Amino acid sequence: MGAMKKSQGSLVAEGYLVLLLGMLLVGLLLRAVPHGLHALGRLCLQAELDRVEQDLHARLEARFLFDVEQVQVAEGPEGTVVRCYGGPGFARRDYYVKESPSSRCPVLYRRTWNPQAKKPGVNPISPDHVAVTGFAAKLAGPGRLSWKMTLIHRKTGVEKEFQEVFSYGP
Repeated sequence: MGAMKKSQGSLVAEGYLVLLLGMLLVGLLLRAVPHGLHALGRLCLQAELDRVEQDLHARLEARFLFDVEQVQVAEGPEGTVVRCYGGPGFARRDYYVKESPSSRCPVLYRRTWNPQAKKPGVNPISPDHVAVTGFAAKLAGPGRLSWKMTLIHRKTGVEKEFQEVFSYGP
């Protein structure tokens, strides 16, 4: 028995069918890639906000655990102010949210009054590309401070809730 030969017309039809299926596959991939890149970008931004949250958490927790003996929460011209008193080496540290002059967005600041210095030192402790909103704090019992704020990536609007109870005192 001999092999059947295909006619030239069926070869061309098979070629067009393969080309059509290939073009459909490429079209589906091209439609899916932007959605996948967008999802990957949002995931990266969420990971960046997670990193900022972890950094702030580590800084604040270390301060409260090792340097703070007493805490007061009050309302000041900047809004909620967390005032921390500690042992020798500093008189007082205040944490508050205020608009940054360089980025024009709300940033978390730390103001330190040192007994030896004539003026307080003021430093931002959150990055300029992340806005801090909804800052609230309250005493949650002896030696415990409840802290809450929202971190917002300024370019994309991706948000991350930061809520923690810090322990302090001897």
